[in-house]
Parts: sequence; C-alpha cells; structure tokens
Amino acid sequence: MLTNLEIHSKFALASCLMVLGIAAVVSISWVIGEPEIAGFGAKYIPMAPLTAILFCLLSLTVIAQIIGPRRAANRALFYVFLLAVGSLCILDLVDFCLEDPFDFEAPLLPNPEPFGKVMVGRISPIASACFLLATIASGLLTYFRGSRKSFVNDILSILASILIFANIVFILGYIYGAPLLYGGTVIPVGLSTSIAFIFLGGAIIFTNGPEHLPLSLFTGATTRAILLRAFVPVSVLLVIGSNIFMAYAKSYLNIQDALLSAISTLVAMLVTGFIIFQIAKQIGSSLDKAEKALRESEQRFKSIFENSLDGIFLSSSHGDILKANPAACAMLNRQEGDILASGRDSFVDLDDPTYYESVETRKLTGKFRGEVNFRRKDGSTFPADIASVTFEDTSGAVRAITVVRDISERKMAEKEKENLTTQLAQSQKMQAMGTLVAGIAHDFNNMLQVIVGYCEILLLGKKEGEQDFAELQTILKTAQQEAELVKRLITFSGKGAVKKVPVDLNDRISDVATMFLRSFPKEIVIRFQLAQNLSLIEADPDQIDQVIINLAINAQEAMPDGGTLVFETLDSHTDGDYVMFSLSDTGRGMDQETLARVFEPFFSTKQRDSRRGTGLGLAVVQGIVEKHGGSITCESAVGSGTKFRILFPSVQSDA
Repeated sequence: MLTNLEIHSKFALASCLMVLGIAAVVSISWVIGEPEIAGFGAKYIPMAPLTAILFCLLSLTVIAQIIGPRRAANRALFYVFLLAVGSLCILDLVDFCLEDPFDFEAPLLPNPEPFGKVMVGRISPIASACFLLATIASGLLTYFRGSRKSFVNDILSILASILIFANIVFILGYIYGAPLLYGGTVIPVGLSTSIAFIFLGGAIIFTNGPEHLPLSLFTGATTRAILLRAFVPVSVLLVIGSNIFMAYAKSYLNIQDALLSAISTLVAMLVTGFIIFQIAKQIGSSLDKAEKALRESEQRFKSIFENSLDGIFLSSSHGDILKANPAACAMLNRQEGDILASGRDSFVDLDDPTYYESVETRKLTGKFRGEVNFRRKDGSTFPADIASVTFEDTSGAVRAITVVRDISERKMAEKEKENLTTQLAQSQKMQAMGTLVAGIAHDFNNMLQVIVGYCEILLLGKKEGEQDFAELQTILKTAQQEAELVKRLITFSGKGAVKKVPVDLNDRISDVATMFLRSFPKEIVIRFQLAQNLSLIEADPDQIDQVIINLAINAQEAMPDGGTLVFETLDSHTDGDYVMFSLSDTGRGMDQETLARVFEPFFSTKQRDSRRGTGLGLAVVQGIVEKHGGSITCESAVGSGTKFRILFPSVQSDA
C-alpha cells in the first residue's frame, strides 16, 4: 500500500509530464507551422516558443527533485536552469517596460503575425511574472527539500498556490469569453500556457509534500481535512459552473434571469445537500470508529493498570498522586485513598538524594529511569527501579506516569552472588596457600624433629644446674613450640590426619570453658545457651577444642574493658541436618574492610610477635571447620561486637 508521500510524488511526476507534453505539442506546432495547435484552437492565442522552452527547464528541475539523486553536480545543473529561466523572464519584463527595443525572441520566431492588437509568438509579460514565481518556488524546493525549515517549504507552496490561482483567473477569462481579461494591448497569457502553469504549480506543491501548506490542510482524517476536501472543490465548481451556466444559457437559450437564478440555486442546494449528507455519514462513521477505539484503548489501559505486577502511579507535576494501581498499594502496604491523600513525599525515602535528582531530571528532560528508595507504611524502606515520564493530558495539564518495581530480592541475590564470589576466591586462595604451607610445614617439621631428638640425647646425661643444661632446655622448649606451630600450619593446610569420633559439642564447650573461665578477666561475663539433646557430630575432639579456644581468645582480646561472651548451640535443619555453634561478643567489632579479610592467613590487626600471635588463628579455625565438612561465617560491625557461626554436619545426616 502506497504512503501519502508516495501518492503525492506520483501526482507531482504526472503533473510535470503533463507540462512537458504540452510544451512538446507547442514546440512541434511551431516547427510545422501550425500555431493554432499551440493555442488549443484558432480563436485562442498560442503559447510562445520561448514559453515552451522555459516550461521544459522548470519541469526537468522539479522532476529531478522527485526521482533524481541529489548529487552536487546535478544540483548545479538545475541551478543553471533556474538562473536561465529567471534571467530570460527579467529580460522580457525590461523589454516590455522599454516598449520592446530588444526583441530577444526574434531568433526563435523572426516574423510574428498579429493577433488583434498583439503579436503572437512572443512571451507575455504576465507569463514572465508567473515564471518568476515558479522559478523562486522551484529554487527554494531544490535547495531546502528534505530540510527541517518548514516555514520555507510553506512559503514556496504559497508561491505555487498564487501561481495556480492567477492562472485559474486567466482560464475563467477564456471561459467567459474575455481572453484579454486584464485589458490594454498587453499580450495575454495563452489558454495552453495557463493550463501548463496550473500543472506546474501543482507539481511543485505535491513535490514539497503533504506536511506543508496548502496540502497539510486537506490531508489526514481530521474533521477539518474531511470538510475542506469535500466543500472547497465543490464550492469552486458550483460558483464557476453556475456563472458559466447563466452566461451561456442567457445568450443561447433566451431564459429569464429569475428562472436561471432559480435553476442555479436548486442545483446548488441539491449538490450541497448531497455533499453534506455524505460528509455527515463519513464523519459519523469516523466518530463511531474513534469512540470504539477509545473504549478499547481505555479498556486495555485499565487492564494493564489493574493487572500489572509493577506499581503504577499517575501524578500531577507537583507530586499529587491521582491514581495508584493495586500492585503499588500492595508494594507500599497502603490503601489507594491513603496514597492519594498523603501525596508522593509520604512513600519515598526523603533521605535518598537520588529522589531529588529524579525529580529535577524529569522536570528538565521529561523522563527519568533509575533506582530510588521507597518507604512502606511501617517505615521500612526498599530499593525500587523506577521509570517515569511526563505528558500533557487532553486539557493541557502536565501529568506524570511512574512505573515502580521492587528490586529488594534482586539486590539480595546480587549481594549473595557477590558473597559467594568472594567466598570462592577466598577458598581458592586458601587452597593454594594450604598446598604451599603443607609442603613447607612437613619439611620444617622434619628438621625440628632432628633438633628435638639431638637435644633429648644431649640432655640424657645432664642434670639441672650442670653446664649447657639450661641452654639445651631452652633449645628443646623452643623447638617443641615451633613444632606445635608447624602442627597448626598442617591443620590449616588441611593435609593433617583427622581422627573423627562421635563428639557432643556441648561437652567439648563445657570442658574447654572450665580451662579458661579462671583465666578470663572478671569484667567479662560468660553465658551459655546450649540446646538440650543436641545431635552428635563426627569430629576430631582436639581440633574442635582448638576451634573453641581460638574463637574465645579472640573474643577476650576484643573486650579489653569487659563485656559479654555467649556460647550457643542448636540443631539446624536448613538444607540438611546440622549442628550450629555460635560464639558472640560485645567487643569493639570490625569494619567491613577488616571483616572481608578476617579469615586470610597471616592477617592480623594485632602486632605480630611470639606473644601476640601469628595471624593464623582464624585461618586455622576455618581450615578445621571445612575439613569437617562444615562452614563458618562472621558478622561484625564497629562498636556492635562480633558473632561467629559454625555449622557441622550431624551424625544423622550421614546415616
């Protein structure tokens, strides 16, 4: 199906071809010496040879805008055509004002014959003026076609419209029997010339496009366009036709004026009534279709609005909520009436700077998309992804529609993914570190065993107080301490042997607690929240004791001014059967940067020495837990204490 632009282009091309056809017929008629053909009859003045040439140049220029490529070389050629037409027309007007001293048309027709008081074969000054209008319009069309300067396109269409109307007047002169309508001895515009000018003006208007005057008034399905398309042509034809009828009927039929007026009036009434009936029918059908389309559109909007899973708000430019859909009400946990009465500021987080940014951005650009925190009725906040645009309603008031999606779950999933990624990286780093440490530790342990063995041999024959006894004891004690450190390194690496037996975690906590209760400062309060009938776990008791002791010592050091230390156990059945052990303190806590590195080997916030530690405590704890098939997590904030939570598979889970 052709578009409006394609249809108008075809009309424009057909009009130009018609002009070229008329010019060709005129040229041939002059060549064969039959000028009456050029005038569409012996009693009409013929089109001059120069006029035919100018029509060809202008028609080719317009055709180039319809079908020709807009290359610089082609455009230059057509500018030459336009310049030639304009120059010849100006020269003719000057020649006319000076009473024909040049007769520059003589090379085309040396001896023109008279036609009444004028000489045929010469271009009329009126035609030259019309050509100037057409040249200016064609020049503007050539230069500005396809640009966004619509006012220039409107101007060139108006010039072409003036050209058409002027030549319609000239044709009416011929119809009414007065070809010298403007009187005097001026060469009149020939009938064929006027017809060609009308087609040329139409070609310029159609080429300019339906979005510009005057076609823009007649195109489209608006009521105005429908009425104009129906009434303007008919009104013109009725007026012209009635006058022609009265002029010829009075001359040839000898009918009285009153009867002629009555007949003309009756015909006009019948034609007008028929047209009005057809227009009313068409408008009524269009209104019915528009009303049906409006109802369907409203129904679709209502269905989308009511059933959308996202919250939708309709608001004024000042933030007054005009409508909220059920999803929005559920999201905010509020009734629609409450939302409408409270306004926008009641459910957005006023502490979120992005909210104010969204308002300003939408005010400047008419739209905003981004994340803004919203507030529920209970005061809790949640992140939301919003898309908001402004528009004008039918009354011209500025409105905004905002689509809101709660992205709390997505944010939690992203955070969980980030945590898992961090844990994976930590696990890979620990695995690599463990492999390295295991190799070094085993070699170092072998060397320590040699030192310990030789020290013990040297001490066999010595007693306390003898020479070198104290030094050997120091060497032996240091070697044994380093051997214990190597043992911890092997445990951290996960390469050490594990002797698993059924273990009651409550018993291990109780046994270990009795050891360090006496050594802890009195300012630290120790509490136990141990579950009754706790499930057993498969574990190495010594290593479980090491986990408890390491965590307890860290907690003590985090509470130099005292606090509370809580041991807790319970059975957990989340994603399997586990025994949960947690140890929490009310100490200094850690910031997020420290928390992210808490299980890194050799990382410590304390000065690393033989007295304060090596930074392997929590890394060893993590290694022991993972070697037992468990998992460990840490929660902490500055000033809010720290809590370690460990999950061990229960014996029942292996059954």
